[in-house]
Amino acid sequence: MDKKFIIGVFAAVAVSVAFVIVPWAYTFYNSTFSKDPASWGVFGDYFGGVLSTIVSIFGFVAVIVTIKKQGDGIKAQLASIELDKETRDDEVYNRQALQCLEEALVILNDSETGRIRSDRVAWLESARLILTAKQLSARITSESMRTVHSASEKVIRSKFMAKLDQKNCPETIQPGFFTGPSGAEHYRKVSNKLEKRSVYVVYKFASWPRTESDLIDDVENDFSVDPVNQGYFGASEYLKDKRQ
Repeated sequence: MDKKFIIGVFAAVAVSVAFVIVPWAYTFYNSTFSKDPASWGVFGDYFGGVLSTIVSIFGFVAVIVTIKKQGDGIKAQLASIELDKETRDDEVYNRQALQCLEEALVILNDSETGRIRSDRVAWLESARLILTAKQLSARITSESMRTVHSASEKVIRSKFMAKLDQKNCPETIQPGFFTGPSGAEHYRKVSNKLEKRSVYVVYKFASWPRTESDLIDDVENDFSVDPVNQGYFGASEYLKDKRQ
């Protein structure tokens, strides 16, 4: 039991007894001790009546304090449960959103050639998955989980950027990749003409947001090459040359 609590109980008892005895002693301090049992009975009635009232008040206050502490404890438990639930929900939203983005990239990739598929349905499905990932990530409430998701999203975005790079997919340089092979108007409309909105969604995600700073810009230009292993001879010599 807490030492302060014990001291507090004894102090409360002492104050209560003093509250009863002091008025009696102050009133009858000139009186001698009575040998009449009736007088002691009156004193007992006074002492017990007043003290029991004080004890009852203390007891009532203690009950209120106990109820308040229990209420605070229940609120804390409920808040902890709610926080745990939000944390679990954020983890689910983050995981599902990243899975959608990964799947969106897989759908666009031709497993046989390793190039981007010129398929209307594939681009539509990829765009839908990217939009679904955006909706899921918007439901993340934790700031730390948002930071984690943003970092993971950048990794996937870099994969999209590499896959859609015109050096890797030179066929995307020409609009014909998106409009389908030349031929009859009916054929172009019905066949492989990509849905414009899907192309917009995919390329928007693959593009670095203009409002987002590039972390490489935080690196000082005047850096020391000491942390670079000298075994990387070509790179270390290039970094040492301040003229380039």
